[in-house]
Amino acid sequence: MNEPLLYLKQELDDLIIYFEVNEQGTAYRQMVVKGNEIQSSNLKKFEFILSDQDLPLDKQGLSRINKEEFEDVWSVVTSNGQEQWLTLKNQLPIGTKVEGYIEVFCP
Repeated sequence: MNEPLLYLKQELDDLIIYFEVNEQGTAYRQMVVKGNEIQSSNLKKFEFILSDQDLPLDKQGLSRINKEEFEDVWSVVTSNGQEQWLTLKNQLPIGTKVEGYIEVFCP
């Protein structure tokens, strides 16, 4: 991924939505924060929340944020699985053949 990425936030009544998008508005990562609950596009336990359409970057209520703000929230989401991820990463080094399926492919 060599293209520049943009980080956006949209605040609605009782939730905040964070987006990582390219310059065309295609979402790569997304989070929805409601109170103490954070849903993210990388975890199956939530409904699929990654936008399936390009986000209009000039949409009212959508503000640009810096990457650090996005990553701070993202790190909260990923912290619970970090130990398991590191274990699997060590057990399955780059080049290891694995089988699986793609449940959703977007965009």
